[in-house]
Amino acid sequence: MTWYAIHDAAGVLVSIGTVLADPMPGHLTAVALSDEDADILVRQGGRWDPDTRSVVVVTVEPEPDPIADLAATIAAQQAQIDALLDALGGA
Repeated sequence: MTWYAIHDAAGVLVSIGTVLADPMPGHLTAVALSDEDADILVRQGGRWDPDTRSVVVVTVEPEPDPIADLAATIAAQQAQIDALLDALGGA
């Protein structure tokens, strides 16, 4: 099944799908997408670049994990406490 990106004269994405209008309105252009580009655009959160009229992969930064950050902070502070106790003659 072929997926299409339908864009206007400025390259702005109007629609994506597997069915084309017949006839296609004159102010719109259909571009056949590769299976990979269709998957990126439809399922993986990619975006359409109107300047290049192509699919762009969007890199998503992972959300910070506040629990992991807290655990790392506690571990670092515990290491400082342990070092201080060792310097003072033991715990």
